[in-house]
Amino acid sequence: MNVAVVGGGISGFVAGYTLLCNNRANIIFRKITIIEANNRVGGRALTTFSGIDLGGSWVWADSFVKTLELAKELNIPLMDHPGGSKNEKRFQGGIQILLSTLQNKSVNLAKLANVDFEVLEGAQVKQVDLIKSTDTKEDKSHCKMARSKVQLHVNYLQGGTSIIDSDYVLMAVPPRLAALNISWNPKIKKSMADVMVSQNIWMSSMGKIAFVYSEPWWQSVGTDFNIHRARPATVGPVVQIMDGSTFEDKDFVLVAFLAPDITGSGDSSTTEVLVQNATQQMLDLSKRLLGKVVKPKSTEHKIWLHDPLSFCSVPDAKNSDVYYSHPQPWINAATREFASAYDGCVILCSSETDDLIPGYIEGAIRSGKRGAESLLRFSEMEDLSFI
Repeated sequence: MNVAVVGGGISGFVAGYTLLCNNRANIIFRKITIIEANNRVGGRALTTFSGIDLGGSWVWADSFVKTLELAKELNIPLMDHPGGSKNEKRFQGGIQILLSTLQNKSVNLAKLANVDFEVLEGAQVKQVDLIKSTDTKEDKSHCKMARSKVQLHVNYLQGGTSIIDSDYVLMAVPPRLAALNISWNPKIKKSMADVMVSQNIWMSSMGKIAFVYSEPWWQSVGTDFNIHRARPATVGPVVQIMDGSTFEDKDFVLVAFLAPDITGSGDSSTTEVLVQNATQQMLDLSKRLLGKVVKPKSTEHKIWLHDPLSFCSVPDAKNSDVYYSHPQPWINAATREFASAYDGCVILCSSETDDLIPGYIEGAIRSGKRGAESLLRFSEMEDLSFI
């Protein structure tokens, strides 16, 4: 069978890796294609060349069970989060090491199993067509099913288009993006589209700026001071600060979370203005805490709000809650309903479709794994109750 995974973030690569780990005699994969709209893999996981995470980073050891299991399986070390409790961890070297390891492992597994494994970057799925089969029957849950196929219409950043034929599609992009940025044939039912659009996309309305210093000036404020609880006194986009340093660094890093002022259309200050205002807030913070201004050596940033592949405006949004509220635990019945509408050929599996910890790294790993396992079970049993 041919499987397309739409979205080359954590969920997508976990899904592809899980499929290859479960390749067996009765399920023969001919090709697995991961399709990423951006010109880099990772989605909202982004590590700079200097090892600073500007997207997902936090791992809570007491609740991120699947994350810890996968890190151990892939032999990826975790580090304690500076200034946090022993429960707070990060991937040593940045979250990107998880993506690169998953990709390398998948390539090796595919070679051993003689599976054509491909990662397309800069390839945006614009349309999904369900090509229905005339051979219709009922599955074990009495849903009408067919051996249909899926055609994905892809636009490439460097120009050109193509159509990718697949037996199954794992949709590892946020439901809101899938509903608003992709044309579906048949169309998504309005009730389902409303559910998908209402689920906010983690981090998509925000941004992160890393401030790099020669010395950890915040550690000299006082023994009871914790930078994680500090808030800039001046008005601006910075709403939270964390210590993003690693124990091996000669440089020391503070990563600031930005929450730009969003209007209903998603408009906000330019990236340049946001960086300037956030920098001024950090200068004012050092002056207030130390009595002197501490300037950073350099800064690195990612404003997710200004990334059209992460953020999209919600039509008729009444207030900013639709952009800033944390994703709610997903209802698995919605995934089954969606799959049923597309003959079991399309399964939602992004971090935002996790029923326990949506939006976090753990949610991405859980959803990618569950999506792949649902596909495997459904392809064997043709029973939507497994999804």
